[in-house]
Amino acid sequence: ALMSERSLASFESCLLRLVSDLGGLRSEMDVNVGEVEGTLSLLFSDNLTLVDLLEKSESSLEIALTKLEDSYRKQEPEGILDSVSALSVTDHFERNEEDFARRERGVGMVAME
Repeated sequence: ALMSERSLASFESCLLRLVSDLGGLRSEMDVNVGEVEGTLSLLFSDNLTLVDLLEKSESSLEIALTKLEDSYRKQEPEGILDSVSALSVTDHFERNEEDFARRERGVGMVAME
């Protein structure tokens, strides 16, 4: 009977430590869940901010292209470029850059010979 009382007391002590440890684990888990939730919240808000910035950049680019188109039209006599879109203006500049690059490479080749 004495041995079983000691075993029972030891078992009870063991169970109390286990309950205490589980309580500690639960509070640590709650803290970790809170940190993950906070991180995800920040990440989500950062992504929304990034989307907003991209939309604003796109809008600014469209405004800049429209202004470029307007100034390009003003330089041409009698509205020859009334049908010019912002894309054709950028296409025009890209082609000019390609032509310039080709001429530059040609000059370099002549210099090498």
